[in-house]
Amino acid sequence: MEIACAETKAGSTPAPEFRAKSKASGKTYEVEAKRKNGWKAPTGDVTNAEFQRELEGYVRDQIYNASKKKLTNPVYWFELRITTMMAEADWRAVAEKAEAAIRDAENSMTVDGQPIALPMSSSPTTLSSPTRT
Repeated sequence: MEIACAETKAGSTPAPEFRAKSKASGKTYEVEAKRKNGWKAPTGDVTNAEFQRELEGYVRDQIYNASKKKLTNPVYWFELRITTMMAEADWRAVAEKAEAAIRDAENSMTVDGQPIALPMSSSPTTLSSPTRT
């Protein structure tokens, strides 16, 4: 992949964070990447209703904001940054809730009166534990 910057500063023209061009196919993907730096709800129990509501709201908000940009061949990357989670079961619970929020958005959300268009594979596929520095 060849990476090119797209959004160098916040502006009035919608732009992806960056573009990635496949060296093999020549296809260019527009990538929207966001990171959640903190949570209002406690993250010690990711099955807690308060945390689940915040997670769902965050995912839906980010999908809506990214969808408003009407990207070409979009890739959405949402880093959740939950540093208290260590158990695989917790990561899976978060992935399941995030995927449910994605599916719900896909079936119910509109932008400018039109159904949103999510990338072809919009399920969380990679889970990794937090990096400690």
